[in-house]
Amino acid sequence: MPITRSRRQYITISDITGQSLAAPSAITGNLNLCTPNSTTLTATGGTASTRWFTGSCGGTLIGTGASIVVSPAVTTTYYAANVNCNVNTTCASAVVNVTTTPTANAGSSPAVLNCTNTSVSLSGSGGGTYSWTGPAGGITSGGTTATPTVTRSGTYSLTVSSGGCNSAISTLAVTQNTTVPIVSTSTTQITCTNTTANVGVSTTAPSPTYNWTGTGITSATNITTITVNQAGTFNYTVTNGSNGCRTSGNLVVSANTASPTISSTSAGTLTCTNTLVTTGVVSPSSPVSYNWSGPSVVSGGSSATANVNQPGTYNYTVTNTSNGCRTFGSTSVTQNTVVPDVSASVTNSITCAVTTASVIASTPSSPVSYNWTGPGITAGANTATATVNAGGTYNY
Repeated sequence: MPITRSRRQYITISDITGQSLAAPSAITGNLNLCTPNSTTLTATGGTASTRWFTGSCGGTLIGTGASIVVSPAVTTTYYAANVNCNVNTTCASAVVNVTTTPTANAGSSPAVLNCTNTSVSLSGSGGGTYSWTGPAGGITSGGTTATPTVTRSGTYSLTVSSGGCNSAISTLAVTQNTTVPIVSTSTTQITCTNTTANVGVSTTAPSPTYNWTGTGITSATNITTITVNQAGTFNYTVTNGSNGCRTSGNLVVSANTASPTISSTSAGTLTCTNTLVTTGVVSPSSPVSYNWSGPSVVSGGSSATANVNQPGTYNYTVTNTSNGCRTFGSTSVTQNTVVPDVSASVTNSITCAVTTASVIASTPSSPVSYNWTGPGITAGANTATATVNAGGTYNY
């Protein structure tokens, strides 16, 4: 029987991936994130086939490659493993810490700044550390709190920080109403006719209030127009009822109480010749009117000179027609109707021997004038002694 010998053959299978890969030594990248954000993680020693997991090494596969971009919403551990013959190496791991970014809310609009409310408090929210900015000098306190106090109008911005994460900026507008009342004024003058004056101020500001001070106010002081009884300076304050802002000022009331001045007066004398005379007054003041009264004003009773025909006291009133002020006075009209006291005589009788005679009118009165009438006046008809050449009655 033949002897059969067998021959063994061996096949060598080489690793088609080449040299075996070691596990990644570490994971690098930004390991601290604020939401919402992302980071690129890189496996040290990783390759294009490096596998990335969450949950555990070999847990939930989230991608491959030497690097991966992740956007975790919460703190998450990431794992990276190299692959040998479709077998994972051990993993390198890294924790990406996620901090929730705070949401800043600057709050609703506060009360309006005005002349009464000179500061307002803001009310922000968001948690964490607060930081407010606004107009220069506008934040007077609490700039790093949720409720700062501000005194100026403008836009205020709030940023909230927590765990190194900064919120988006939230803004708030603070408005201001410091409009003072616009006023118009009026005054009247004190005169002899108007013994009081009206002093007024008006405005279109909403719900205004008024206050007056001064000496001589006879009316209420909290009204738009006051009444005063003497000249002087009167101070007013008008307050805008919607914002407390004020306008102050003063008005000057003058007095025109000057009476007319009288520079001279005159009065005539009634006589047997002058049965109508004038009496007058001279005033340099203007404008003026006149009025006369007395025993017998014939004419001119409303002029500077009046005509009268009776003796006595005549009263005048001179009125300044611009202010009603008056000046009173009087003049005295006299009368001279005393007849001369005369003694008449004749020097002699007319005869055949003495053909002329003198008629004489003697009087102690002076001054006097003479006038003779009769049938035979030959001379001196206008003297105290007249010469006559005929008998008869001679009148003087």
